[in-house]
Parts: sequence; structure tokens; C-alpha cells
Amino acid sequence: RHATVDDALDDALNDFFIEMPSFDLNEMLEEDKINESNMRGAFRFAKKFHVSIERGKSGKNYVLEDGTKVWQVGIRSEDAYSMNVLFSEYKIPEGGKLFLYSSDYSHILGSFTHENNSEDNLLPVAPVKGDEIIVEYSEPANVPFEGILKITEVNHDYRGVLRAEPGNDPTGSTYTCMPDVLCTAATSTSKEKDAVVLLIINGTVGCTGSIINNTRNDETPYLLTAMHCLNLEKPITSKTEDYYRQVAGTIIAFFNYNRPVCDTRMKGVEEMSVAGATARAVIEPTDIALLELKNSIPHYYQPYYAGWNVSGNIGAPPYTNIHHPKFSVKKFGQTNRNLSLGNFSASIFDNNVFWHVPGWDTGSTDEGSSGSPLFDAQNLIIGGLTGGQSTCSDNKSDQFSSLHKGWEYNPDNPFQQLKYWLDPDEIGSALTWQGLDPCINNPFEKQSNIDFSGIDSLENTGLASGSGHLFGHNSLEIKEFAEEFNCEQNQELYGAFLLNPPFTNSGTVKVFVFNADEQGKPGAKIDSVVFRPQYSNYSGGQFSDRNKTTLSYGTESFVELPQRPAVKGKFFIGYKIDYPYDVSSRFSVYNALSGQSTAWINHPELGWIKSSDMPGQAKPASLTIQALLRKDPDTTINEVPPAGPPVFYHGAKREIQVNCASGETGILRLYNASGRLIQQYTHHGPAVFPLSSSLKNTLCILQWQSGKEVLAFKFVVYR
Repeated sequence: RHATVDDALDDALNDFFIEMPSFDLNEMLEEDKINESNMRGAFRFAKKFHVSIERGKSGKNYVLEDGTKVWQVGIRSEDAYSMNVLFSEYKIPEGGKLFLYSSDYSHILGSFTHENNSEDNLLPVAPVKGDEIIVEYSEPANVPFEGILKITEVNHDYRGVLRAEPGNDPTGSTYTCMPDVLCTAATSTSKEKDAVVLLIINGTVGCTGSIINNTRNDETPYLLTAMHCLNLEKPITSKTEDYYRQVAGTIIAFFNYNRPVCDTRMKGVEEMSVAGATARAVIEPTDIALLELKNSIPHYYQPYYAGWNVSGNIGAPPYTNIHHPKFSVKKFGQTNRNLSLGNFSASIFDNNVFWHVPGWDTGSTDEGSSGSPLFDAQNLIIGGLTGGQSTCSDNKSDQFSSLHKGWEYNPDNPFQQLKYWLDPDEIGSALTWQGLDPCINNPFEKQSNIDFSGIDSLENTGLASGSGHLFGHNSLEIKEFAEEFNCEQNQELYGAFLLNPPFTNSGTVKVFVFNADEQGKPGAKIDSVVFRPQYSNYSGGQFSDRNKTTLSYGTESFVELPQRPAVKGKFFIGYKIDYPYDVSSRFSVYNALSGQSTAWINHPELGWIKSSDMPGQAKPASLTIQALLRKDPDTTINEVPPAGPPVFYHGAKREIQVNCASGETGILRLYNASGRLIQQYTHHGPAVFPLSSSLKNTLCILQWQSGKEVLAFKFVVYR
């Protein structure tokens, strides 16, 4: 229940809350109407308070029996749907742990550790549900230095962005004209949809962006969005490079925020996010911002690095827009009309630098869609949304920035051009460039026993006799449930997606992976993790993770497995819930009734049985658990054969091996995708160098030099 401190400290929680001042909500909403009148951009959802909440000067401090130092402070903002904070100073030693959680413990973010330290000392965190949050930091005795923590921003969510997505556009019409990308034939199988991300900026506004490729195809995580998404002051005036770099550091990008089941109001997965970015190029007169995420994008997010067209020749329609209006799941729009270059009515912009979309044949845009990409018929990005007036009920025009106008806007200043970053080697003919799928040779697979396209009807089946749910809390107090899977080849299990109805759970839910026993039932447990669905938040100058353990809507959550077990043949993914069953603990997983009967129940008397064999409750069902699988990556890594180069990466052992002559001296340097030196070694003769555990899912560049011989190659650390 409590993250790091003994319950004896709980009594002190009531007198250390720092109150945020009240504000006029109606005035905020009126301002939003003005700001949103034409610029399709920063969809503001929070009121920002500037504060100074510092470790050692605010809150409570304790020393536990083992010498552990604990700092706690509470923040309250009346009637907030959620709150997020920004740590403008964040530097903690190894062993230090930071948590943020709601006062009822239903939503927990963290832990944040020394691995979250950064050069700019910033840590933005995701929103925490409710109008009271607690910040808690613990630090072991005898650390090399004392952690420095300072919160300078608190953001009060007055829109309720963590609730179900908005159902109406500003005119009152539903979003029916904006199909979900996974429920649209034109985009359901396209990779371009995987390049589009939902952005939360500065803890207060929302926009859309896209991951974009460069001519090196090296997975540098470039993020394209609109300048006005970062320029948060109204009216927009020119800002310094330092201003844009500061705001970029507060960004959280959410991947795969899609509708999990068509024709429902379910929210998508929020666990797949990357926090923090660096501004690389901000071209104010064309409304273009190119950023670089501070962390590499894990391959299990299945990202796509979109291609681009900066030739100015955009060809014939159709043109496609993919976007996140008002924090909604990913939507699709398309026009079959010709585009033209025109102006946008803001003094900061140049003339004739915006693609004019005269109307949409499918879809429209809305607040929060700003920065979203416009693709040509070859699925290459040609621009990003600046503004417009289209709605589902009034098919008016929209304007998109034109990428070719920002390609070499100022050839003498890298901060005012795209070419310096997207074409670093100056490939002369590179005016169009294809996208990159880093997993194309070894793709991930979501395996399920349910057809999510709508053939199988999802339900939360109740007990035939008794109360509660067959696959969750019920009056029979059944604790364990599992779904059966089968793999023909060796696979690595990265995690599982679970679809949950609205639930409240005050206890603990654990997710397990089982091998099959001799009878084909769930047998030995080979991996486990606490089910703690989280999303990233930025508040008070900090990034943090927030728990989704109290949900008022159906949602999809992703659970990453710590061991990534190898599986082949039959295996099971299951979950175990705590009791008692009452109004404060009602957890279940959606199911579909089918002839397969792949759902299993651990009966108190009979042990593991199929749901179709449940005494008095027989239901042939499958659970909405999807396994995220990939062929064992060690079989795809190019383990260098004996006749190969003297240096190679051994994926199975997570180490670099140097096979050279005895006495030969060499220097080995390891860089990340952006060119930063991660590790360096000097060796004499054959050697083995283990890799840091922090490099999981990281693209690395290795350079080895011995005398005049130089060897360099790229590899990905999967484990």
C-alpha cells in the first residue's frame, strides 16, 4: 500500500499538505475559447502554479532505524481531476528512490532513481489522479551525496484528461467523422500510424507529433511537431533557443495510444511513453519544430520512423492526416482534393508557407491535433497541422506547415533548418526519404485467442449463482485466472496487454507466466510482476509515472515482464487477485464466450480447470489477454562467425568479446544512437566487457581501434 515508508508514519500525512491557491475556472475556459478559435494547437487542460517546494525546506523529514532518510510533502489543489509537477532540480544518488502517489494510494508513479538524472537536472512527471498528491523520497545511509529535489511547477488538471476521451467536438457533434486508425481499412495495417504520438507539453497542454527518419537510418528519435505547441504564450511572439529547449524538456510522447476494441469508448494503452526531448530546430516563421527525444524508443513499442518529402512536389491526392484530437485515441482523416500554398493569419508566420486543405472527405481536426503529420499518397510527411476551422459538422479548411519551406530556411543556422538534422551527411538528392521500420526483420506479434475486430463480443461475465465476476472478484473468492497460449517456435515474451472493465482495487494484483505441466495445465511459474498500469506525467518540473489502479472506464494496459521468459509450445499468462471482495476491491478482466475455452480458473478444491468445466458456472471463454511475442532475438543477432572480425557483440551474454592476438592492445568505445560516449575500455589481448543493465532496448554504435586497424558496427541490446 505504501511505497517506501512504514505505516507508522501515516498519521503525519494530514498536516503537511501545501495548498495551491484557488482560481476562476470560468475565466480559464473563456481564455481557452479565445486561444482555440483558429490555432489548432496547444489544447490546454491545466492551470499552472509556480512554487518552490524543496527537500529540506518543505514537508516532513524522517530517519528510519536503518539510517534511511525519508522526505515527504503533500500538495493539494481543490477539485483538480489530476495533478502533475515539474522538478526543476533533480539529482539523486544511486539507491535513492522517488515516488508520487495519490493520498488514497490508488495511483502511484515511480520509482524514479539515479538513472533519471539528466544533464539539465529536469524531471517532468505524468499526472496523478485526484486533488491531493504526495511526493516521497527515500535515500539510504552513506550515499556519496545527498539528493537534490526541488519542485517549481504544479499543474491543476481542470479538463479531466485521465478520464474517458472527449465525445464531442466544439459544435456538439460526435467524433463519428474521425475514424479510429485501427478501425479503418486505410490505416489499420499501415506503419505510418505507428509514427504518430500523443504529446503532453509542460504539464498543461496537448498536441500531436510524429517520429521522423533521417538519411542515416540510425533510429535517432527525432520528433516533428508544430512550433506553436511549444510557444505557449498568447499572442505568439518570437522566443529564444533556450526557451524552446526548456519547454522541449517537459514533453512526454505516448506511443500506441489506439482504440483497443472498435465501436467502444475504451481508452488505449498509456504505459508506452518516452519523457523529455531536446529542441534541435525550431523555425518560427513556418511553424515547424524538430525535437530529439532524450531516450531511445524501445523496440517493443513497435515504433516507425516516418519518411518525408521536402521537394515541394507533393503529387496527386489523396493526402492523409493522423492525429490525437483533445487527447483522444489516434484518429484518421483524408482528403482527395488538391492542395495549394497559402498564408495563415498570424504575424509571426511567413507568407505562402502553409499547405491549404480546402476540406476533408473523411474526418476533420480539432484542438490537440496541432503538429500532426500530413502524408502524401506515397505515405511521406509533407507538413504538420498549424490551424483551421474544420469540424465534423462543418467541413471547412485547415492549414499545414510545409516541410520543404523549412528544409534550408537558414542554411547558416542548424537551429533554423531541417536539413542539418535529417540529412546530416548532405546526400545531395535527398529530397524524399523512405521511412524506417527497425523491427522489420524480426517483428513483434500480439497473440490473442479473441478476434478484436468485432466478431467476438466482449463481456464481463458474472457468476451464474452468487455475486461478482467469473474472471475477477466474486463471492466464491477465487483468486487465480489464466489464459492459454501456444507457440510453434522459440519466442521471447516481452509482456502482456490486459483489457479491464472499470474497476477499483485497493489490494494487489500480480501477473504470472506459467509453463504447462504434464497434464497441459498451468504449472511452474517462470515470471511474475505486480499489475500496476501506469502512465507518464510531467508536473512541477518533473517526469513521473502514475498508476491507473482506479479506473472509471474500460481501458487497455500493458504489463512488461521483467525476465522476458523464453516460451515454446503451450504456456499461460495469468493473474492473481487479493481479497476481500467488497466495494473497494472489484477487479476483473474482460472475456469473450467462445468454443475455444482457453480461459482457466484455479478452483479452491479442484485446482486448475478450464472455465468450461467450472462446476455450476461452466462458460467456454477466452480472456482479453494478449501476449507480446518476438522470436528470440539472440537468434537474429549476427553473432560473428569464427572467421569474422576480432570484435563482436554476444547478445545472449550481454557482452562484447574481443578475440585478438595475445598482447595486442586496443581501445573500445561504445556510443548511443545520438553519438554520446557511453562506455570506454582499454584491453591487452583477448577480453570480455559486460554491458550495463541500463542499456536494455538501446541501439549502440561500437568502435574498436588497435594500431591502424579500426572496426565499427551497430547493434541493439535487447535484454
